[in-house]
Amino acid sequence: MKPWSFQQWVFLSAAFFVRFVMGAQFLSIAIVAAPLRDQFQIGFQEIGFLTGIFMLPAIFLSYPLSALSRRFGDKSVVLASLALMGVGSLLVSMAHDFTLVQIGRTISALGVVGPFVLISKMITDVFAVQRLTTALTVSLSGWPAGIALSLMLSGYFTDESEWRLVFGASALLCVLGMAGLAFSYRNTKMTNQEVSPALRLSDMPSSLKKLLVLGGCTWALYNASYIILLTFGAGLIVTHGASPETAGLILSINTWLAIIATPLGGVLADHLKRPYLIMVAGYVAAAGAMAALNFGISPAFAMLLTGLVGGCAGGVLPGVLAAKMEPAQRASGFAIFFTFFYAGIALMPTAAGQLIDRMGAEYVAWCASSVMLLALVFLGMVWRSSRRDSESEDEVGTALETAK
Repeated sequence: MKPWSFQQWVFLSAAFFVRFVMGAQFLSIAIVAAPLRDQFQIGFQEIGFLTGIFMLPAIFLSYPLSALSRRFGDKSVVLASLALMGVGSLLVSMAHDFTLVQIGRTISALGVVGPFVLISKMITDVFAVQRLTTALTVSLSGWPAGIALSLMLSGYFTDESEWRLVFGASALLCVLGMAGLAFSYRNTKMTNQEVSPALRLSDMPSSLKKLLVLGGCTWALYNASYIILLTFGAGLIVTHGASPETAGLILSINTWLAIIATPLGGVLADHLKRPYLIMVAGYVAAAGAMAALNFGISPAFAMLLTGLVGGCAGGVLPGVLAAKMEPAQRASGFAIFFTFFYAGIALMPTAAGQLIDRMGAEYVAWCASSVMLLALVFLGMVWRSSRRDSESEDEVGTALETAK
């Protein structure tokens, strides 16, 4: 198989960094939750809302954004989106009332839609015939890298001046991400095949739409499980006797291991051709480790299992679904996938925050584990739908060969 070119590596590095920025900005609320609650007199539900709203606009904007990319180009839309993320972070850093925090966070949320939807499409265009799942998982590992850095800093920003620095730094990272992407991506010159004009949503086969909807729901549940654990899990670990700083470091074990495990899962999926086996093993291991936190298991060991074994499953599903789409279907296809992904991610943290406010921090692990098991159920439906599509394609191919 032909190795990746230098230009492809540079673009993949830039895509990794952009996702790193997205992950860091997503969890920036969680790492300064304590000073935010003190300054603005808010509860866990409001913290969950600020976390979840980062994903909310994409429920409505993923498909319109894919239409904008057909008109203005993928790179232009992503660069404009990163600029919005930076402006939103600056507003939060200057906020002196909770309303301005919400406005700034919403502007950032409007911006994050572009990179999340279109970078996956751009990578699929560039690496479609060269270890696509590996390339996607390398890019996707930037998200846990950003989260891991945020968790390492958790507990160190305890007063007003310190938490404002977090959002100022986030804005600067957005500028650096814009520069990297502008330099590295050269549109169709980098692609391995001719990319046909994008199809409209109405022109896509209904079976593919169903597969993408199920896939988006599955990936939302998988990621929401981790987000619930990482956003609210520090309180559970503190109840076991750890300091807030130590709790943040223990939680970061999960995401640092996921940085390694996510691309490793992609390599294994491309090499073994058994993506569903990798995903099932990861989902089951993660759910079991999360539940075991309530039975006295070491939090560090639980984070090792969820990060290393569960993390291998992290980026495999987008690669499986990307391979099902023809070039002209990718913009609309990823829009469908991320619409349902964002819907789940937007709703779950807020719902979990309400439950934890009422029931207590000890229910964090049960909540996260239950959501992961639900993701496993949806994964079974994805596998079944994908298998039916493959059987239908085989039947059509056989019929055509017979006709000849």
